Amino acid sequence: MSRSSVHGSNSTGKNVQLESRRSFVGRRWDDGIRCAEDRENGVIRQGPFVLDNFQKKVYVHGNYKELPPKLFDLLNLFVLNVGNVLSQPELAATLWPNSKRADPEDVKRYIYLLRHAIEPDPAKPRWLRNVRGFGYRLVVGEEQGQATVTASTGETPNAVAGRSA
Repeated sequence: MSRSSVHGSNSTGKNVQLESRRSFVGRRWDDGIRCAEDRENGVIRQGPFVLDNFQKKVYVHGNYKELPPKLFDLLNLFVLNVGNVLSQPELAATLWPNSKRADPEDVKRYIYLLRHAIEPDPAKPRWLRNVRGFGYRLVVGEEQGQATVTASTGETPNAVAGRSA
């Protein structure tokens, strides 16, 4: 897979971790979530999201969402790293690789804008979650259901599963 604009070259080596995470695209993740990628036409499918990297189009549950280039890059980064926590410094270094002025507030602003573009209720995000003290992650599939149970009951998914057995 060729590098996308999300993973611009960085002589400081700060993007090495994110680039190594990309190597998992198209393989089975430890949690069983599958990211399907059609390498010939640049289409990536992950949960409700379909990203066309050649035409720069995004579909959420089959509905076209027009995103500006930076928001497209941000969503693409999360889709390629689904389930993984991406810190604000990682996101800033990846989205603005040649800028020394990008900071966590820029990342927060773009997360806010992305949530308003893709989430049914941006105030209660289903997919783009904050991991307090660490960063953000995209949650899809079975993991999303577990996170919802955990958030609504205050218990871990294992505790809830043990009670129902």
